[in-house]
Amino acid sequence: MDRKETAVSMHQNTYNCAQSVACAFGEDYPGDLRTVFQAMEPFGFGMGCQSVCGALTGCLAAIGLLTSDGNLETPGTKQICYELADRAKAMFAERTGSDLCSVLKARDDGSIPFYCDRYIQVGVEVAEEILGLTQAE
Repeated sequence: MDRKETAVSMHQNTYNCAQSVACAFGEDYPGDLRTVFQAMEPFGFGMGCQSVCGALTGCLAAIGLLTSDGNLETPGTKQICYELADRAKAMFAERTGSDLCSVLKARDDGSIPFYCDRYIQVGVEVAEEILGLTQAE
């Protein structure tokens, strides 16, 4: 299963959109996946209030977790993380039409999970492209 399939499967099995995208990169993280899951919980459903799409925040979390140097005293990766986040946000909005949960869900035809699954796939896709990650078929 590739990351997009993994993320959709997670979403269909009770993970929220942000958790699904961020946790789909679990094999790539040096740390504890449970912590990622916990940290992403309030970001689902557009930060709980249909604000910024959870699939996008999960994408940004993956980018941060795999780009940050983790240096607590003198972080040296803030600027590159900001630049990658800006690029990811633009790519996501270009592919989906918005970065806002409320706008994306306004297209709902009664099958929100279908729509959310598509946005989750885009979130994974954008993170993979920005991070230069590919999976062998």
